[in-house]
Amino acid sequence: MKKLWIAVSAFFIILCPSLEGNAFAKERQADELVLALTKEPRLGFDPTVGLDGAGNGFIYSTLLSLNEKMEITYDLAEEYQVSEDKLKWEFKIRDDARFTDGHKVTAHDVANSFQLAKSRGEIKSLEGLKRVQVIDDYTVQFLFERPLSSFVYSVASIGILSSESYGKGNEREPVGSGPYQLVKWNKGEEAVFVRNDGYYGHQPFFRRIKVLFVSEDEAYAMAKEGRADLVQSTGVYAGDKVAGMETLVLDRAGNRGLSLVTIPAGASLNGAVAGNDVTADPAIRQAIQAGVDREKIVEKVLNGYGQASLSAASGLPWSQSAKAGENKDMAEELLRIGGWADSDNDGILEKKGIKAIFPIAFPFDDSIYKAMALELKEQLADMGIQITIQESTWPEMKRSIQAGASLMKSESYNPFDIYYLYHSTNRGIGFGNPSLYGSEMVDAAIEKALLSGDYADWKKAEELALEDVPIVWLVTVPQVYFVKKELHIGNTIAPSSYPLSVLNGAQNWRLE
Repeated sequence: MKKLWIAVSAFFIILCPSLEGNAFAKERQADELVLALTKEPRLGFDPTVGLDGAGNGFIYSTLLSLNEKMEITYDLAEEYQVSEDKLKWEFKIRDDARFTDGHKVTAHDVANSFQLAKSRGEIKSLEGLKRVQVIDDYTVQFLFERPLSSFVYSVASIGILSSESYGKGNEREPVGSGPYQLVKWNKGEEAVFVRNDGYYGHQPFFRRIKVLFVSEDEAYAMAKEGRADLVQSTGVYAGDKVAGMETLVLDRAGNRGLSLVTIPAGASLNGAVAGNDVTADPAIRQAIQAGVDREKIVEKVLNGYGQASLSAASGLPWSQSAKAGENKDMAEELLRIGGWADSDNDGILEKKGIKAIFPIAFPFDDSIYKAMALELKEQLADMGIQITIQESTWPEMKRSIQAGASLMKSESYNPFDIYYLYHSTNRGIGFGNPSLYGSEMVDAAIEKALLSGDYADWKKAEELALEDVPIVWLVTVPQVYFVKKELHIGNTIAPSSYPLSVLNGAQNWRLE
């Protein structure tokens, strides 16, 4: 298998400059960087609108942060305390932080930021937040309706806004207190960031970072021509040798799977048809889990860059440890015992007059999903299961995921995702619990983990859920970058697929 795994803590690379690269280097100063990225913040730079609102960690300070070992570290907060019942969290923030508009960062700004994020309802990990109280200018308290041990990860991902400046085009001209400030954004073209010289933390080496938003093919051309210092790519190009650059393949989160609706047809949720008689049969779900060749998906869809996955959290501390493997004989036996047979020899199994046919929906704007759907169609056909492919817009996805199957991803650095995916209270709410799964035993296990915060409890909760196979996890899709030799990225958390997440550790980048 064509793989080049490079640890997040060892981003050293080798460069042999091309003539184009030399010309490019002369056009800018040594403390300037040019990045070519393939994903732009769809919702701008407002951290309260959800994970597609970029800027957390480099434009905006966060109370806490994560290091490359997924350990919680301090950022704006200097200390925090949590009650034994996980219902009350109190943070003391530093008194030397200022926004780029000149105002000091206070507990009032922290409270306002979280209240805005809560009111918008897009950041699901804030569910259960009852209220935020300002104790004094530098102490803030969060009160919850139910235990939420995972809140420590939420505060590591939500940026703090300036109360004075918010609402004045903040998505385009954000005011934060992080190491960089956005000074220019031409949507669809570029964004320019400059160093925040008033930043309270380690001063970044690079004075200016220019990000060009380009297609995957254009990004690859820029790498080949030496016209960028860091280039986002995919497994399609990861095996190519680019003069003056080394390929970084970063595996963490980015897990993709197949959600299978677990209730029979005839139900209705949020005004939409729900349920599917084929996917509701445990034998179908268990057979797909056993019979899918994940390694073939890695090779054919990801060009060999990626790995088989059996968990929503592969690569994270609360992930399942089970190894993925294909067992077609087991799949065949599960279907036989479950009463599925091809009685009319048309190549499609049936049971009590119902054909093993169901739709698979996925977002139309994701080429990896489409390639996965086509590969699954071929593999499941060999098992006697026929799928119909539905490329959908996001509004259509909210309706179609309830009626059969859908391709989905989990890439949150937060164990709360386990609750969001499998707890019965999330059925039919947004994209939560897309399989409409419900189990009192699993709910109880998740609630135990929400109270304890113990990785073992989170693992056990997902392990119990996956015994019923509401989701067939398939592969981990890595983040692929070409990076020049002189650029040392340092020890930082691996970026996710969310726009600009690679910049979260930019204050630690330097030239060597």
